[in-house]
Amino acid sequence: MSENEIKLFEIHVNKVESYKSLKLDLLKANDIICFEFDYSQNRPLPKLPNCDVFYKRLIWFHIFNVHLHNLNISYMFHYLEGKYPKNPNSVCSYIFYVMNELKKQNIINNKKELIFFSDATCSQNRCWTVTRFCSFLSIIFNINITQVFPVRGHSFCICDSNFSLLGRKIKKIERIENPKEYVELLNDQKKIHCN
Repeated sequence: MSENEIKLFEIHVNKVESYKSLKLDLLKANDIICFEFDYSQNRPLPKLPNCDVFYKRLIWFHIFNVHLHNLNISYMFHYLEGKYPKNPNSVCSYIFYVMNELKKQNIINNKKELIFFSDATCSQNRCWTVTRFCSFLSIIFNINITQVFPVRGHSFCICDSNFSLLGRKIKKIERIENPKEYVELLNDQKKIHCN
């Protein structure tokens, strides 16, 4: 490796370590809840072994994950392509659902701050709709909200880990012809609420 490549690698390692330490510090605090959310790779429906059928598929199965770090709980939301758009409104709806669940369980009542970790996708997470929604949540739940967009390639998203567990199960199944089969796979994962 050249001297320039070594320096770039050291910068990369430093960014990863600083991100990890930030996340660990936030998770140690008792009055903070850390949310991490992301969409999964679209899943084909039907999932068939024949490659030429791939381009003839008409529908995709979408999965959205909200992971609560401090509680070690994930909420998986799913829908078929065409039922809802994959946009910031759906992201806000899923987060609002989780917030209401936390309020019902009296988990959020004594918290002072929420930290949202998400990728910086302009059409889903980093936009005015989500910013206004965070302001709305801050007012109705009387809580501070910070949204963190980790640097691409220098961070680890727990949602990706959750999706990889699902992906391994899906690879073992040759055919999936019904959305219920995907939902059953989602329900099999531990500590996950499927909606």
